[in-house]
Amino acid sequence: MRKPNNVLLTMGAVLLISSSAAMAGPPMAYGQYNASSSGVITSTGTGGCPAAATSCGAAITGNGFFQRTIVIGGETYFQTIVLPTNTAVTAGDVSGVAFADENFVKQGGANGVADQQHVFDNTTGNGDFTGDATVNAGWATGTGSVIALDQSVVDATNGFNVNFSLTGDGTNATSLTVTQDVSLNASGTDKQKFDLRRLSEASPGATATSVFLPTSISWTAGQIIQAIWMGQAITTAGTDQQLSGFQSYANITTDTSVSYTDQTSPGPFDYDTAVFGTAPTF
Repeated sequence: MRKPNNVLLTMGAVLLISSSAAMAGPPMAYGQYNASSSGVITSTGTGGCPAAATSCGAAITGNGFFQRTIVIGGETYFQTIVLPTNTAVTAGDVSGVAFADENFVKQGGANGVADQQHVFDNTTGNGDFTGDATVNAGWATGTGSVIALDQSVVDATNGFNVNFSLTGDGTNATSLTVTQDVSLNASGTDKQKFDLRRLSEASPGATATSVFLPTSISWTAGQIIQAIWMGQAITTAGTDQQLSGFQSYANITTDTSVSYTDQTSPGPFDYDTAVFGTAPTF
């Protein structure tokens, strides 16, 4: 049974990132270093000085600590890297490392910082938690993302997976994505999935209309829009399954939306990939 619905949605506060300009990022790419199992951090490049740099000062080091001055594009920066003690890293790959931070501070009192941080925790019984944050503010702004946050919890044993992602470009344009994937039985045939995506301010950047069974919803540049999809499959008897799906598009700015419910399929349905990206899958 298929039933289109016109509904009114009210949502909580929109996450906005403000800045006087958009971001340029770090003076060079993050992750241009290695670390030995004894905690000695060394920089890549000729003589330990990356190709992007004109010169590199002598580093102050310790177990899991590295700091130096580095000249790039005629500007001098303090580069600092912090890792757990006795932690080996190859080519800046910190996946699986409990904590890692690399940042650049511009010399001469300029406001701002370029920073990338990673956290990982796989405590037994709690699933794997991964958190990555990139912040570029002040002198590090230009074009691109001022802030990028990614967090996930994956519990393969119990069939649970949740992800959170937020990016902001410094002109109040943000992209927010929240997904959840839950297995309701050991085989994984019974499951529930959820996907929320919200774009605000400068995105999508043009007038657009999304056709959504059988009505449509419109938005223009500068408005906040959102897509939600939920799908579910539950075994009722033997191998018979009850399938259901829900999907909605909303213009948060104008406080209007259109939604669709299906009792025979989990969807997604007529997903607008041109605006919201690759469609979620069931």
